[in-house]
Amino acid sequence: MKYTVIVVNYNKGKYIKKCLDSIMNQTNNSFNVIIVDDGSTDNSRSIINMYKKYNNVSVYFKKNTGVSDSRNFAINKVKTQYFLFVDSDDYVVENLLEECSKYTDFDVLSFNNYLVSNKGKVEKDIPKPELVCTNGEFVLKKFIDNKCLFLVPWGYIYKTSFFRKNKLKYKVGYVHEDVDLTTMALLKSSKTLSIDFYGYYYVLSDDSIMRNSNYEKMQLRVRSILYHFDNLKEYFINNIDDNNLRDSFLEYYSQLLLYTGHDLKRRWRKAYSKELKKRKIYKYMYKRSKINYIKRLMCKHSFMLYFDIYPIFSKVYYFLANIYYFIRRLCGVDNEKSK
Repeated sequence: MKYTVIVVNYNKGKYIKKCLDSIMNQTNNSFNVIIVDDGSTDNSRSIINMYKKYNNVSVYFKKNTGVSDSRNFAINKVKTQYFLFVDSDDYVVENLLEECSKYTDFDVLSFNNYLVSNKGKVEKDIPKPELVCTNGEFVLKKFIDNKCLFLVPWGYIYKTSFFRKNKLKYKVGYVHEDVDLTTMALLKSSKTLSIDFYGYYYVLSDDSIMRNSNYEKMQLRVRSILYHFDNLKEYFINNIDDNNLRDSFLEYYSQLLLYTGHDLKRRWRKAYSKELKKRKIYKYMYKRSKINYIKRLMCKHSFMLYFDIYPIFSKVYYFLANIYYFIRRLCGVDNEKSK
């Protein structure tokens, strides 16, 4: 067997059959599956039990300790050369492993993904640039420059020996655990490959941590994303000599922090804004354009001001900008310059 597919499940009985069927129906049959149920209380267990009949499937039921601990548990069970994660509410294309089998000798292989509704409608492509085997720092910079959604557990295949040699583990007790681990995996990789192949369907399920408005879960989300920022900032400052990469990553992460703030209800934003101010996040919002310059000034003055005003301001700004460029085209100004 060449691959191990890891599926960690918690109360995804509504989705997990489609997930597991997409794995078992792979056109390449050189794979194992490790299913870890993290203490589900719904009908997941009865569905998972149906897959015990397959010789290449290992099932583990454990008490609820969180997805990070369960992923670490599963990684320790891997006996194949490579492994990948599939979230239990997502699914994969039937020739994913067959396509990836065309490539060998890499630490990390990246492939593209689809964003789909829970009814299966493709809402958006999630591409990453096509890259030959190269070091992870270069790949990370390319992903950032292309504004890719790459800080996720899915969309990658990892070499098991590389993963263990670098002692990569998910941080237990936090969500967004992939932000930290995916970054570190890319940084430590000396052979990273990014292929132009769409192999994964990321489902916008209603109970996703990204869409959940539960106060306790939102608190955990905020605490986690700040924790990962602090750790990664310290690592980049102390270990990365490439100033451009360091600045690009911290700017990319600062946008992620602001994105999280937009999702918060207003009564929760005050405490979050204090945390952003304490970390002087505005320092990493480099003035690459007029709109970024204005955004930086707003945040430097008050993050609450930014969260309240910027969404309205940006809509007006882009509306006026579109009118401006429309008038220029109408008057032939841009056409004259291009001659």
